[in-house]
Amino acid sequence: MDHRIDFFIAILLLSFTNVDGKGNALNASEALQDDQLLTSTNGIFQLGFFNTTSSNIRYLGIWYNLPSKMIVWVANRDHPIISGSGTFYLSPAGTLFIQNSTGQDIWSTGSQFSQGEPQACLLDSGHLVVNDTETGKILWQSSYQLSDSLLANTPLGYVKLLDSTLEYQLSSWNSTGIDPSPGQYVRKFDPARKNELVTFKGSYVFYRTGPWNGTGWNGFPKMNKPELLRFHVSASDDGGYFWYEPINPLQLWIQVLNSSDGRTYRYYWNASNNNWALFWTAPDQSTPPYATCGPYGIYYDSTCHCCTGDFHYKKEDLDKQQFSGGCIRDRSLNGTYHKFVTVTNLKLPDTINAVANGTLSKSECESWCQKNSSCTAFAYIGWQGCLAWFGDIIDMQKFNPDDGYGDSLYIRVASKKGSHNWKIIFIIVGVGIAAVLILLAALILIRKLLIRWLFNKPLQTGENNPSDGEEDIQIFESFDFNTIRKATGDFSKANIIGEGQLGQVYEGVLDSGEEIAVKRLSKHASKGKEQLKNELYLLAKLKHRNLVKLKGFCVQQQEIMLCYEFMQNNSLDRMLFRLPEGASELNWEQRYKILQGISSGLLYLHEDNGDIVIHRDVKPGNILLDRKMVPKISDFGLARLYEEERSFFPNTSIVGTLGYMAPELQNGMLSTKADVYSFGMVILETISGERNTSHPTGLISLVLQYLNEGRLLELKDARLKEPCSEGEIRRCIHIALLCLLEEPQMRPNMREINVMLTSKSSPIPSLPHLSSFWGNVGPPTVVDSSSLLYHSL
Repeated sequence: MDHRIDFFIAILLLSFTNVDGKGNALNASEALQDDQLLTSTNGIFQLGFFNTTSSNIRYLGIWYNLPSKMIVWVANRDHPIISGSGTFYLSPAGTLFIQNSTGQDIWSTGSQFSQGEPQACLLDSGHLVVNDTETGKILWQSSYQLSDSLLANTPLGYVKLLDSTLEYQLSSWNSTGIDPSPGQYVRKFDPARKNELVTFKGSYVFYRTGPWNGTGWNGFPKMNKPELLRFHVSASDDGGYFWYEPINPLQLWIQVLNSSDGRTYRYYWNASNNNWALFWTAPDQSTPPYATCGPYGIYYDSTCHCCTGDFHYKKEDLDKQQFSGGCIRDRSLNGTYHKFVTVTNLKLPDTINAVANGTLSKSECESWCQKNSSCTAFAYIGWQGCLAWFGDIIDMQKFNPDDGYGDSLYIRVASKKGSHNWKIIFIIVGVGIAAVLILLAALILIRKLLIRWLFNKPLQTGENNPSDGEEDIQIFESFDFNTIRKATGDFSKANIIGEGQLGQVYEGVLDSGEEIAVKRLSKHASKGKEQLKNELYLLAKLKHRNLVKLKGFCVQQQEIMLCYEFMQNNSLDRMLFRLPEGASELNWEQRYKILQGISSGLLYLHEDNGDIVIHRDVKPGNILLDRKMVPKISDFGLARLYEEERSFFPNTSIVGTLGYMAPELQNGMLSTKADVYSFGMVILETISGERNTSHPTGLISLVLQYLNEGRLLELKDARLKEPCSEGEIRRCIHIALLCLLEEPQMRPNMREINVMLTSKSSPIPSLPHLSSFWGNVGPPTVVDSSSLLYHSL
């Protein structure tokens, strides 16, 4: 039947649907009750409350308004209405809320700021959009938090922000038709790969489509049905998207990530049968499980084969028909001639370890790979250009050559060329080895001279200087200056991600594709050399999950640079006080885990590394956050190392950051309790989301005032909208106040703090009774120094 006839039959059926509707829009301060619906202008989509087949638990969702109901989006997936009815309303600021029968807000879209009258509208595209009617700006839309379904013309992708990545991805239901909470499968346009759609099962790859080749996915050619659907990919340094559009705009389509098998099912509406018809499934039955043939293995003819005749499976693997261990080379690449063997009609390997360069021609791509001994394979596909793999290649499938599917891959192997001239080769190899040994000796000598130049002054340790540090830092890579300059785009301003007293910090990408952060010493930093030297020496001794990892250093051309692992989420300071536009706020669970991580790192510095290390500059700006928001203590330029245990050490210089420095430092007293004091201030700033210096009398004075007036929880950051553990917040505030006591002997040590933060069974610590224990924290009108501050919290 003609698709247009299908569409008009669907519209005719919709006209007989009897609902209590409110049109297609919800205005500010209006509410949608449990028995009411929003209906899109064309009548195809509806929004309202529904329950699953298993219970009377209520959810708010959007569905196709067709005889065979298909839910395309669920708002409160994790926060169902357990009993009773729900209410959906739009606040004057432009925030959407779901309220249960007791009047409690159980879900919202987060803080919005409408300058005019906001309006929520259910569009004919199937998306709910909140607009500012005065400016026309979109404040929020349901495509920002997709469920398990992808509608036509809806982007699946990611946006790279300054210090994070915002992803729009599908997540399966926990149980189809029963439980819409996020299940174990996630499908996304993966930012870690080179333009591929990837389905994950938990943290493991379940299926990948292969890279986009301009017309379709390299590894799933069956999707290429240009007479019905048109597929699009848009990618740049700032992000990437995939979306599809029907050739016939009247035809209804949907793509669903199945909760039971992890496959993606594409359906179209068959009005003749009043039902959804299956169009295709990915992966289909011809697709093997991910990496089933192991590294350098290819799947075809229903079994595994090595990619070329230069590889073989181990005999025991062949006997057991277990191929996940992969193929091994017949001849090592070391010390041999290299050539590239072509494999055609191939689903290209996983691009997780590939590097793309769209500026190279095919011949330049081969030359680039040939010159880099770490390059194991390359491909050239028109839309992306040059793709080069570094490391093992995995998850390949060969298609039938007659079908014309797949692309060519060029795999690096050892060549037999020159085997008959073994004497000449022996002489050449001998001379080469001698030359390499001489060069290596020269490089070692130069390296030692550079290191000795770097360490021409004593390290900033305590009373004893146990080592000049030269032996310790041999564990780090010594980077060439040109390598760092190339990685940072010739120290481009666009790559600056931070700046301090010592100089600027750049984001860099090595030829291998690895991201690094480069701290470059400014020529105007008078004591910078000593501080960088101190940091290099200390990080050679210290290894902990919550300390920043140093990759290497560069001492060349009158430059001193340290190279660190790259932190995707920048610093705690940035996330709390300078959040980039579009980035997600830190929720309470993330903040609590960050505080626990900082505590663990400081405990390692103070007690668990074999010596005593006092950081002396603990603050949010020196707490870096990786991709998973794991905190890493950084910037050890001011740190001190002591081999002997003492309560206090002499302190001849007052260094640190105003607002975080312990009061006893003014009297020349230094101890681990100085870091404890700084950590206490970090706790208060993390809870409040405000800087200590933003208050005229400081955060301590504000907290004591709240405590004295019985409204301690008002310190909580107003941006924390989701349910927070009041017990955890009270616990953290009490710990912070104990850390900030004026007398260092009264403060807990980091082991005690770590127990208080991580042990759920330990009671909330009690506080001293008098505010005078915190010294002069502000005018006497703020807190009466003789008043009791203890409350049963």
